[in-house]
Amino acid sequence: MSTVRRVAKNTLVWFFGDIVGKVLSLVFVIYAARYLHAEGYGILSFALAFTGMFGILSDIGFYELIVRRLREITFCNPVRTAVCAI
Repeated sequence: MSTVRRVAKNTLVWFFGDIVGKVLSLVFVIYAARYLHAEGYGILSFALAFTGMFGILSDIGFYELIVRRLREITFCNPVRTAVCAI
């Protein structure tokens, strides 16, 4: 398979996967809003926003730290790097 065909196939798979994810998300929101009604859905939305805020704050800088640490380990011992990456 040529590179162009592989890139086109991967792009289409990604595109359709993204569309399916958005449709399922929309279905969940509609179902949750009808099942929980206004007050329950408001509480759910608040809880998701509140936990999402702390998720963003807790991730600040950790990805860069992990990449830097794995790069340092790579220079020392390649086997240890493979185990840490898993």
